[in-house]
Amino acid sequence: MLKKKTPKAAKTSLAEKTSNELKESIVSEYHEVLIAKLLEKNKELKKTNKTLKKEIADRKRAEAQLNRVENILESAVGAIDEGFVIHDMTDSIVSANNSAAKILGLTTEQLLGKDSFDPRWKALHEDGTPFEPLEHPSMVTLRTGQPVNNVVMNVHIGDDFRRWISVNSRPIFDKDKKQTGAVATFRDITERKESNEKLKETLQQLNLAIDTAKLGVWVLNIDSGVLDWNDQLLEIYGISREDFKNNLNEWQQQIHPEDAAYANTRLEEVYENKSVYDVHFRIHRPNGELRYLDGSAAPIFVDNKLKKIIGINRDITDQKITLNDLITSETRYRTLFESARDTIFLLDDKGRIIDANTAMVNMFGYDDKSEVLNLSIWDISPKTQSDGSISKSIVLKKLKRLLVGDTELLTWDHQKKDGTLFKTEVSTSALQYNNNNYVLASVRDISERVKSEVALKESEEKFFNAFNSSPIALSIINIKTGQRLDVNTKFCELFGLDREDAIKGSIFKNNLATNQIQFSNVVKELKKTGHLLNTPLSLIDGNDKALEALINATNTISNDKDVFIVSYMDMTEIKEAEAKLKKVEAKVFETMINAEEKERARYAKELHDGLGPIISTSMIYLHTLRSEDDEEKQKEYINRTYSLLEDATQSIREISLNLSPDILTKYGLVHAIRSFIEKLKAITSIKFEISSNLKSMLPHTVRFTLYRTLTELINNSIKHSEATKILIVCE
Repeated sequence: MLKKKTPKAAKTSLAEKTSNELKESIVSEYHEVLIAKLLEKNKELKKTNKTLKKEIADRKRAEAQLNRVENILESAVGAIDEGFVIHDMTDSIVSANNSAAKILGLTTEQLLGKDSFDPRWKALHEDGTPFEPLEHPSMVTLRTGQPVNNVVMNVHIGDDFRRWISVNSRPIFDKDKKQTGAVATFRDITERKESNEKLKETLQQLNLAIDTAKLGVWVLNIDSGVLDWNDQLLEIYGISREDFKNNLNEWQQQIHPEDAAYANTRLEEVYENKSVYDVHFRIHRPNGELRYLDGSAAPIFVDNKLKKIIGINRDITDQKITLNDLITSETRYRTLFESARDTIFLLDDKGRIIDANTAMVNMFGYDDKSEVLNLSIWDISPKTQSDGSISKSIVLKKLKRLLVGDTELLTWDHQKKDGTLFKTEVSTSALQYNNNNYVLASVRDISERVKSEVALKESEEKFFNAFNSSPIALSIINIKTGQRLDVNTKFCELFGLDREDAIKGSIFKNNLATNQIQFSNVVKELKKTGHLLNTPLSLIDGNDKALEALINATNTISNDKDVFIVSYMDMTEIKEAEAKLKKVEAKVFETMINAEEKERARYAKELHDGLGPIISTSMIYLHTLRSEDDEEKQKEYINRTYSLLEDATQSIREISLNLSPDILTKYGLVHAIRSFIEKLKAITSIKFEISSNLKSMLPHTVRFTLYRTLTELINNSIKHSEATKILIVCE
């Protein structure tokens, strides 16, 4: 476009006009841009405002939701049975619910501010060792920032009462993941703990019972088919744990072929929801050994579905053997019972005789066992015993104790069928058979023993009478204690003591000896050999004079005590007695010599007068026989000679028997004298009485000499005296 040329003034106006238009155009354009930007900014502001309003609304909703959650959480924490506490970083409790305070035996206010170091807790581990504060779960979490689970603690809650709790703890972090504390929850497990302990104790008892009873336990898992055995069952079947296959076939293969069908049938009953008992079958162990088992089993259902079968097996092989042995034993028992010499009978709990052996029937004078059975003990006893007590009352009283296991040995008065009373010794013991209690009684007739005891008592009385009246000083001493148990009158006279003073004294303190060394040697000898024989001992008599005594001691039993009877003989008396004895011995010797001389003379006369003519006549017959030719006369002379020789033989035999009869050698002096007297009864009216207390056979020479002397004295008494009775005493 071509521009027109104008004057200068015109040029200015146009320029100004153009400038203004340009300005207006620029302003207008800027205004439009500004308005557009303002509109756009306004739009953005409206959008931002809308976003802010939404955020504010969202935040308000979130805050409301958070408040609701906090309220719900607070309500939930307050409502739960578990304890809930919050610890700050110093372990102090800054918040806790009511359950926490209740479990720990405190109020909520009391609980706040406490920490793991508080001495109140006195916390213990399960093994009873103390819980150190740093070991508490909250302390561990605060220290490590890690969670702690299921820590079991025993805490003190006052009045010596403790409670078991299970504790969990977790760390608390802020938005910057900085730990600000820890939260701990815990629950009261005291009842569970006690239940577990009881269960544990019950299981221990059960296991002990199983082990003690040697029960094999098996469990069959129906779903998996796995069969599990305990160690005892493996031992019963003779299988090691390594060799066990854990399946039903393992069991079935070991069952005895004859019992397999029966055992499987009983197992099928368990599958049908039945418990089975007393299943008896046999098995073969891998080594071929046969064992007898007893079993039972029961099903276990879960949600009405069979899940497991549990059973037990018991090895009853020994019982089987024992049963067989018992049958044999019962047969033997019955044989022994019937053949026993002692009376044996069996009583029931009413005191009635339910069995008895033949010896009992015979002892009590019955004809048949049927008469005895069902009699009561008081039926074969007198109404009252020798001490006046009633027989039936005593039996019923003792029966209660005997039936529960007591044993007793007692003396009892029994009564035979004919009413005869006799003393017995009864031994009783309890016997259990077929769950019933009985009393087994063995009875012995002790009538003779009672008589012997009475005789012994009388003998002891005679002994003490003889002891006290003995002319020799005697004492009874317990050598172990040194106590004089008794002394006789002669002892008191010899030593000038009262009996009471002598008994009180001890031979070790008052031994009456003048030489203690000599006394000690005598005591040692007595303890060593058990006797003393003519042992010299220097003593002091009742007049304080020295006394040379001979001590003899012998060991005996008196009143169930081991004692010594000691004799003290004054040597003076002994010497006088020896002198008298020598005179008597000399006189006896002289008498024996005279008797022998007379005996020799008598036998010489018998030989001369009796045997001499017989032998002379026989010699004449024999001389005549040599010159005689007639056979008849020869026979006559031979017969006469034979007859004379028989007479001579008989005469020699009689002389020999009179000199030393065979009975004298075999049976001794007393029997020989009795035999000699028997032969004299036909030719004399004199009565003979002979007594003897000789304990042993006399030496041959003494026996022979006394026999010849006594026979000579008896012959002389018959020939030269008018005696009506001859008494011979051998001591």
